[in-house]
Amino acid sequence: MLHKLATTARPSRATHATRTTAAVRGAGGRRRITTSSEALGLERIGIGAGKHVNYNLTYPEIAAHEDQLGVNSQPAVRSSTGSIVVDTGKFTGRSPKDKYIVMEDATRENVWWGDINRAMSPEVFDELHSKVKDYYNDLDEFFVFDGYCGASKSSRRRIRFLGFDVSQHHFVRNMFIRPDDAELTAHGIDGWEEDFTVINACELINEDWERHGLNSEVFVALSVEKKVQIIGGTSYCGEMKKGIFSMMNYWLPQEGTLPMHCSANKCPTTGSTALFFGLSGTGKTTLSADPNRLLIGAKRTPFLEPF
Repeated sequence: MLHKLATTARPSRATHATRTTAAVRGAGGRRRITTSSEALGLERIGIGAGKHVNYNLTYPEIAAHEDQLGVNSQPAVRSSTGSIVVDTGKFTGRSPKDKYIVMEDATRENVWWGDINRAMSPEVFDELHSKVKDYYNDLDEFFVFDGYCGASKSSRRRIRFLGFDVSQHHFVRNMFIRPDDAELTAHGIDGWEEDFTVINACELINEDWERHGLNSEVFVALSVEKKVQIIGGTSYCGEMKKGIFSMMNYWLPQEGTLPMHCSANKCPTTGSTALFFGLSGTGKTTLSADPNRLLIGAKRTPFLEPF
């Protein structure tokens, strides 16, 4: 499927030579775009030192990467409006039968297990997680985005995304709440401690999927206790978004907040609100964009509290 990202090249996988950390802002306030794995403290998630990290790139910086280096190992293609066009391969959407939640103490009694929420053992997750970390430790360069999910500061979460291709970085910059550039340093955001990490290693496949008792070589798995989601075998970037939405659906009800997959609008005179529920593609956005009503949100997850 071809996706358009409004506004990439595969980083090399060779030596592990240490690079000097570059400040996010250089002399005269000009923004710099690179730092290092050790400066961002990636060792706490198993990523070694000496990696060249493109950190929270701006749109012009992303466009420069796309145009100079390509996207998903292919030359960059832009639409007539200038948006980058990304081919996600055979996966034109999510692969729900390949999505798993680790069965662990935190989830055993708090997840509605079944065909939708499929269980993965901690042992299988640890094996796949190790392969994902090995993949990143074999890279010289990759992308890190730090951002937020949730507009309310009382309930939002700090999320860190690792991607090896600029298109993944572009996607999460579009999708999640960005910190102000003034907050960024070569060591990340002051006081930052992520609530969850997403590691996209979609070039990897699980050759042992039958031994593991899984659906296929594709895996999209999250561990609540380890605070990490790992992705392999699918280039569809929406898996990153849906993984975090799944986590918000886990966290928020336990805090007395109801997350909803819907769009919303209201009457400008009476203030009455309408919520539009439905599966993707059934018209929530179209219906909520009534020109005679005020749009509250579309393709997002509003929250009601308390419930």
